[in-house]
Amino acid sequence: MNLLLCFLMAVASWPSLVLATSPYSPSEGVVEKGHDPALNKYRQRFFYNPDGTLSAQKLESLVRFLDFQKSLLMDSAKMNRKANLILVHGYENDKAEKEGLEAQSSESETIAPLIFALEHARDLQARHTRMSRNEVHEKAELILLFLAAGYTPYPMTIFTSLVERVKNLAENFFEFSVNDSGKTQASNLLLNGRFATQNELRLHRQSGNDLSKLDPPSSAIWTDNDIESYDPYLEIYWGRKFFPPREDPVPVFHYERLGNGTIKFKTHWFDSQELNKKGLPKKKDVTLRVGFEAYNASVVNHLARIIGYPANPTTFRSAIKLELGETDFEEFLTQWRNLHGLEMGSAMTHVDRIPGENAVILKNVTLEAYPDKDDYRRMGPFRMGDNGLRNRREYRAMVLYNALISLQDQFEYQSRVDAVRDSKRGWLPLFFLSDTSSALGLPAMLGNVGAVNEFTWEFTKKSDGQVRLFWFSVFNSRTWKDTTYSDVKWLARRMARIRTDQIDGIMETSGFPEPVRRLYAEKLKSRLNKMMVDFDLSQEGFAAHPVRSRQELSAAYPDYINEKGFLKEGAQEYPGNTLPILGNRFTPLQGALVLTLNALHNKFLTLFNPANYGKGDFVVDLGNTTIEGGIGIEASRGVSVNPELGPGQRRYLLNDKVSISIPVGMFSDRVTTPLALYYTYTFEYLHSVSTMKEVGTSRFFALLNPFSILEIRRSLGVGEQLRVTHSFGASVGKTKLKVIDDVQIEAALIGLGYASIKTVYYSKPHPTLVEISTDHVDTASISSGIDVRTYLRVAASMRAQRSKKVYRMYRVDLLNESLESQAHLQDAVDAALVDSDFTALTRLVKPHEWIESAKSKHFNLAFMVWKRSSDSGVSDLSVNGQKLVLAHKSKSYDRSLSRLWDEKLDIGFAKPAVNVVGEFWGEGMQVGTTIEGVVDSQQRRFSEIEVMITLSIFDNYCTRKEFEKTFKKFFNKRAGMDNYIRFQMPDELEAYPELVGTMRWQISKKALRDILSAASNVNNLDYLLPSGGAFHQRNEGSTNDPRDDVSRRAQKLLRALDKEVTTFGKLYTLEAQAKDLLSVLEDLTGRKGETVAQLRKFTRDENIWLTTNIANMLELSHPTFRQQKNGEFWAREIGKYQGHSYLDRFRRTKLLQPVY
Repeated sequence: MNLLLCFLMAVASWPSLVLATSPYSPSEGVVEKGHDPALNKYRQRFFYNPDGTLSAQKLESLVRFLDFQKSLLMDSAKMNRKANLILVHGYENDKAEKEGLEAQSSESETIAPLIFALEHARDLQARHTRMSRNEVHEKAELILLFLAAGYTPYPMTIFTSLVERVKNLAENFFEFSVNDSGKTQASNLLLNGRFATQNELRLHRQSGNDLSKLDPPSSAIWTDNDIESYDPYLEIYWGRKFFPPREDPVPVFHYERLGNGTIKFKTHWFDSQELNKKGLPKKKDVTLRVGFEAYNASVVNHLARIIGYPANPTTFRSAIKLELGETDFEEFLTQWRNLHGLEMGSAMTHVDRIPGENAVILKNVTLEAYPDKDDYRRMGPFRMGDNGLRNRREYRAMVLYNALISLQDQFEYQSRVDAVRDSKRGWLPLFFLSDTSSALGLPAMLGNVGAVNEFTWEFTKKSDGQVRLFWFSVFNSRTWKDTTYSDVKWLARRMARIRTDQIDGIMETSGFPEPVRRLYAEKLKSRLNKMMVDFDLSQEGFAAHPVRSRQELSAAYPDYINEKGFLKEGAQEYPGNTLPILGNRFTPLQGALVLTLNALHNKFLTLFNPANYGKGDFVVDLGNTTIEGGIGIEASRGVSVNPELGPGQRRYLLNDKVSISIPVGMFSDRVTTPLALYYTYTFEYLHSVSTMKEVGTSRFFALLNPFSILEIRRSLGVGEQLRVTHSFGASVGKTKLKVIDDVQIEAALIGLGYASIKTVYYSKPHPTLVEISTDHVDTASISSGIDVRTYLRVAASMRAQRSKKVYRMYRVDLLNESLESQAHLQDAVDAALVDSDFTALTRLVKPHEWIESAKSKHFNLAFMVWKRSSDSGVSDLSVNGQKLVLAHKSKSYDRSLSRLWDEKLDIGFAKPAVNVVGEFWGEGMQVGTTIEGVVDSQQRRFSEIEVMITLSIFDNYCTRKEFEKTFKKFFNKRAGMDNYIRFQMPDELEAYPELVGTMRWQISKKALRDILSAASNVNNLDYLLPSGGAFHQRNEGSTNDPRDDVSRRAQKLLRALDKEVTTFGKLYTLEAQAKDLLSVLEDLTGRKGETVAQLRKFTRDENIWLTTNIANMLELSHPTFRQQKNGEFWAREIGKYQGHSYLDRFRRTKLLQPVY
């Protein structure tokens, strides 16, 4: 203990003796009592002797530690990139492999902190004897920053997450006492050219000095820049030009692929003003972003940079031309829909089409770029509340910047540590909030992003000797808990130096519509003015910004701003605007209004229900059960805020729905009779209006008039949708009885069911594009089983089902058609829409077609906490005329404590807590095999075939012992390698909550041939014997050798790969082959996949692709792996990706779904 105290004193006092003459320092300064001592453990372990001198032996242990950690994560760095490019973006193996290797080496994102720490540690090893004590200290502090960025174990228990959530919600309101003399001040304040101790700071204050006037050195978090000279119009970042000139009205970019996360495009452009080594225009990579944050990004990043914080290099353009290259327009739409869905409107919201060109105009775009990888590396998130960051003034004060912009998106994976190369010091870290675009509204997800009506005129308030910030944080509660009044006043003083014209310039470059820009500019000035008053900065000579009044703004923009300084409802439809400047969801007042309108509508519509007039009604009283039947009409209006304005669309989306139903039989929550029959007709109409007043009046009751429905079909406009559904169903033999609330019995000795659903969908997402789809699904099933749910659950059930689906999508593209062709196409569309006559449309437009006939079986068995289930099926599929056969079989086994009680059992307020604790006892596994076979033109054999075997295991609370003995062993055995999962749980951790691991085997046709060939020889199948070895003498008289049946079927399948096979004159059908292949593979790999590793002995690794990833593991020890898309552990890749299957290729290039 004495040695430790001596060490800490030496480390704490050493920096105070060092003159901080450099404008940059990675040092924490003087770490004393009251500071976060997190990095001291690494200083003691890896750097210093008790007397404060550098230990060569400890430094060597650091190098070994970093090298070991790097080796554990190399596969993860590669496979996070490679698997994402293959599985999400459709890359082939060689291209994805190249980028995966770059992620390990030349780009090295998630593992870069460890690599850079290792580089600096080896440099310190080589040069420390020639370095001054100051240089050694600075180098050690730099290494510590990289080490902490890449390795920070974060122990989790059953209750950690719940406790943290409560603390984050309860403790993160920010108020600062003006008298902060009793608080520990920042550790890195410079006084007389060196880091000050806490005692020196107290003496400095007692001498009448203001601690908020003390600066920290420039660091990995902040740079002491010249605020007054900042030019928001100058698009030069890191001394480089990343973007086309602002004077270019429609710059040209070239499409590469979509990105993850928000709607992003990986693109490049060619700068003719800067030539490459060949004398050609230099290619520059730029990420384009569209969606509801597009206006915000440049604003919040300018506000960060102007006060010295790092920020993504971004700018805005109202329009850019995107050349699609080898990607046609439909494939572009398909990629967009598959990756982003409709989260920010459809693609048609954000693009304009260009006649005669394979290109589009992207509207309202944020441009983002970075220096080349030789000079800059993006790495990943960091632990915001740890590693001594909160000891530093510039980090503590960041809370004021967050409050100024009213930051909303506050997940820790939004933080980022990057690295920039310095010519003298080598790689240096940068810690910052990388994605602050969710801002400029109400804070902390209380309101809407980029909604100026919710962005208040003030964000500080001084009263009772305290300054309060109007900002609510849900970041880790430790992040800014040590911030003092002096810290935030230090940053407030820097903010007070921002000039009025700079604020106007920041808003002018943002892209917001002009009335919104003006409102934001005046509100920012007002917020800064009030801040200067509350922090007494006006007494220091800082002048207030002139602010235009609400009335002046209203007079300047009478159509868009009212006299109270709010945007009017119609402002959303400002010319050229596509984004939700009034917010992408309802305000609380609007939400209450919508609920009231819905209630009134639905109450009024009950008056028109024929069931209330006794026509065809019957009422049956069965004890406490009342069942009503008869013809019924239901009508409703759903109201939602339009996320983005597509062509022809307005602020509020209305989904009007009318259903007419004719039930026969008895249905209720308590009783279902053994005979039931129903028919339902549903009409859904999606349109939009501009104001809340129209929400309550526009065309709603007209839907009850059949002639109005016909008129809607005839006059369907741009941006509107129509969906008409006919459904019919019947069941025989199924019963349900609820005796009391806590006892429910469902039974079917032999239950038969049939359902038929036919849906027709019409939409006009763009003036040049019309979509019509038809979907007809017939399902027949037979089931048997019983399910008794009470305080304990016992269930057993079986269901066999047949279904047929016929789906056609007609996409009518008028863009490049002649006027005559457009007229013919429009007539064909009208005939289909109004008269349901598809004859002309089918002749003129070739639809995408999906025809599927499927058979499936399902089995479930549950008792108390255990459940076992299986699912299997075979489908005949025709996709645009290409025939395929699909087959699948899966089994799952799991345990869940929550099954001990029925989910409807009332145990009061304790139920959520009991369920949460109970779920931590849950664990289970699943084994599944899927087969996709492409039928050749003669329909005799498979021209392509792919087999996927997936094995997964989960444990909601995996202890260290379970991780080593169960989790790792599960995958090691199935990979056939003792050390397949090399990762070692850090000593600081005791358990992994919610651990999920998945192993995937992709087996090519060549590998399948090898496997079947090997399985045809019984001598290769000794491992299937009960003894696991040779077929001993004692078994010779036995007739049930498990190898024989497997071998016979494998031989038959092997012959069928090459030619048509008949047995006793009966054709060996492709469906039968698929089912037999499932069965053979199950026998070869084991009931729980325990012998799947044998497949590697039957074929070469190059013919398969074996990958394993484990989620929710690395994020507890390696912060840069906490990214949403790149945060998983991956074991070593075996083999190589065997290519995309036919259906995968089809789904990536053909848009079966509507555009929206």
